[in-house]
Amino acid sequence: MSDTALMEAAGKGDLRSVKRNLKDVGKRNKNGNTALMFAAKNGRADCVPLLEKEVGMQDNDGQTALMRAAYHGKTDCVRFLLCEAGKQTTKEWNDFFNNYPPETTALIFAAINGHSNCIPLLEKEIGMRDSNGETALMKAANGGRADCILLLRKELGMQNKNGTTALMSASSCPNCIPLLEEEIGIQNNDGLTALMHAAHNGYTDSVRLLLSEVGKQTTEEWWGFPPGTTALMIAAHQSHLEIVQLLLPYEQGLKDSEGHTAKWYANNSSERGDYTQVRKLLENEGTERTPPPPNGLLLFLKSVMMGDVEGAQKHLDHAGYRDSTGKTALMYAACLGQPNCIPLLEKEFGLQDNDGWTALMHAAKEGHSECIPLLKEEVGKKDNDGETALMMAARWGHSDCIPLLEGEIGMQNNDGATALMLAASDGYTDCARLLLSETGNQTTKEWDDLPPGTTALMIAAHENYPDIVELLLPYEQGLTDSNSHTAQWHANKGDSWGGDFTRVRKLLENEGTTRLPPPSNPAEMLELRERVDELTTENESLKKELSQLNQENSSLKAQLSKTIEDLKRALADQKAQNLALEKENAQLRTESHDMKDLQRRLEEVEEEKRVLLQNLAAVGGRLTNHPQGLGMPTG
Repeated sequence: MSDTALMEAAGKGDLRSVKRNLKDVGKRNKNGNTALMFAAKNGRADCVPLLEKEVGMQDNDGQTALMRAAYHGKTDCVRFLLCEAGKQTTKEWNDFFNNYPPETTALIFAAINGHSNCIPLLEKEIGMRDSNGETALMKAANGGRADCILLLRKELGMQNKNGTTALMSASSCPNCIPLLEEEIGIQNNDGLTALMHAAHNGYTDSVRLLLSEVGKQTTEEWWGFPPGTTALMIAAHQSHLEIVQLLLPYEQGLKDSEGHTAKWYANNSSERGDYTQVRKLLENEGTERTPPPPNGLLLFLKSVMMGDVEGAQKHLDHAGYRDSTGKTALMYAACLGQPNCIPLLEKEFGLQDNDGWTALMHAAKEGHSECIPLLKEEVGKKDNDGETALMMAARWGHSDCIPLLEGEIGMQNNDGATALMLAASDGYTDCARLLLSETGNQTTKEWDDLPPGTTALMIAAHENYPDIVELLLPYEQGLTDSNSHTAQWHANKGDSWGGDFTRVRKLLENEGTTRLPPPSNPAEMLELRERVDELTTENESLKKELSQLNQENSSLKAQLSKTIEDLKRALADQKAQNLALEKENAQLRTESHDMKDLQRRLEEVEEEKRVLLQNLAAVGGRLTNHPQGLGMPTG
């Protein structure tokens, strides 16, 4: 079956149309999808209660509406659909980036796609595994989702069917390793450690954090490596020079089950590449080994990332550490929203990673407004593309960060784009409203396939965001780009995305040329922000109340259903008892009738007895009165 009108309405959030088409509730399309799944996928939380009858249904792959909401990070819908928690998919499913085996849960969908906002709501599914035995923590670790790992640490120590841990899964993600420190030393079914995984794939930063695992050896054959293989042997075989340098003092001289050392692996590797430096390094491989080093760096980063001030203070000698991407501990703290540790890392203020990002930019990108005031020294810095922390906040829709970054308003990136343009490009109306003082700016170079001279209004028209077009029109109407095109042209003839442009084109139908000056922002921004905060708090409170009411409603419905079933059973029992009583009553009536017959017969017998006695008495009287009496006859 093709998509129904109800499905299309639910996907668009058209409540009126949803109500008109409720006759189609329960229908599925050819993939088994329901209208509720369409609503959940697109975050149409207001439609969910109307489609309650579809709760619990699964598509052809076993996916539920809750899974769709978790996959897309639609927190409001997840909150409404928690009664589906615990269900698992029935078939393998793939998107463009990931594989989802059977028995995948909503929590695993959220973890793979980095939707940390959904994870606390899905706590019921913590500990559940997919068909490979993998948990949400393992998936988050594999994808480098440090923010998700923080929320899934209850799954630490679990292993999949091959014995792999989350730490092993994170061997390519050094930003996650400190948060999984408790799994250090665990080996999989073949005896491999996280260090060996990192060494095999050439992840030097990860190896540096996992040095406390040195000295361990495999217990089974693995990928052609015999039992007894070490991380150093693996690195030598793969020609990872820096890793060989790191591991050599700790593992030199160790032998595998065939008597081979790391030197042998470097000389006899079947891999392609230049082994000159690795072979030279191992030319005089010794046998004296240094004990495994203390894991102070790992514990320092872990403390910073978890907001453990006391733990971080114990290892402050590691402050200033930078990984191969240039990231510092301060940046890790900012990424994960740990303001408590920021003052301890003052010596790292102002540092930029390899892309030019500061800790402030990382905090703004992730929406950690509580960290921004502590990093005010970094306001005004630009990354390699000329972008600022304000632009990061606008690009990712974090309107609560914008008032805190007021000092960067008006700045442009290397292409002349402003924070307002970035907000307009991604449809963040709340952000655009707080950045109106940037109206009138135009790009200086081609940007995102748009010509120089492009305005935020043109971008919003091109991307089909009518609310932003309406907001910006009074300030930017009539401006032209380097090709002399106005916003109206971009809506009507530009290389626009698909969709219904009716409203945008209507707004720009009579685009004028008279423009209002940009509003003066500072005080207005803060006032608007405070009002937005009030409304957001009120909205969240109402959502929680509505969610609670829905849960109570579901509970009451379940209780009512149970009560009805109990009453039905009681009624059936009563009917059975009534039938038994009727039978017994009929039997008693029969017996009563028989008793009456017996009574009459008894009375008749008594009457006969009485008559006989009377007759006997009469006979006796006659005999007594006979002249000869009853004596013996005479001779």
